[in-house]
Amino acid sequence: MKIPLLLPIMLAASLSLSCNDTSTNPVGQNNAPVFLESEFLNYAWGYAHSGWIADSAGNLVSYNLAKSGVQWVPNQSGYYTAEELRAKVHHNDTLRRTVELDTLQWLGSLAVASVGGEYSDTTHPMVDAGTITLCCYVYEADSAKYRRVVLQVNGDYQFYNTATPAVQLSNWMSRQTTWY
Repeated sequence: MKIPLLLPIMLAASLSLSCNDTSTNPVGQNNAPVFLESEFLNYAWGYAHSGWIADSAGNLVSYNLAKSGVQWVPNQSGYYTAEELRAKVHHNDTLRRTVELDTLQWLGSLAVASVGGEYSDTTHPMVDAGTITLCCYVYEADSAKYRRVVLQVNGDYQFYNTATPAVQLSNWMSRQTTWY
């Protein structure tokens, strides 16, 4: 009777002793925290503005600004506070899932490596389709704000960040569900 009770205790103790304190939280790593966003925008038949954002805690939240009657106006600088980014998505928002912290750390490293990438030529393959923009927001300590980095734009016009990490990040983001 004592052996079955003692086995789980010994297993838990050995596992806790063998684990290293290795946080997967990107805030504690050398990679800055990031936000990832997939945004659909179309003015062709009224105002359509929806998407999803993955925050630095790994929450993947969908939003729909058009249904709320609020229109997002991006600032000219391309730099945003975390509060501004959260305020953007809190319109008919829904937590869809969470991204594993190890995956989030990997995505964060791709985002940081995407900053400063060259862009492809812009094409205009469609009309009135709107655009889907994949971007990331990388924290810059000197400004205490997040810098918007466009990874890929598809729709009425198309271009992409040619940096290999940006392409990898865009591919991961494109595979996420398109429920927005």
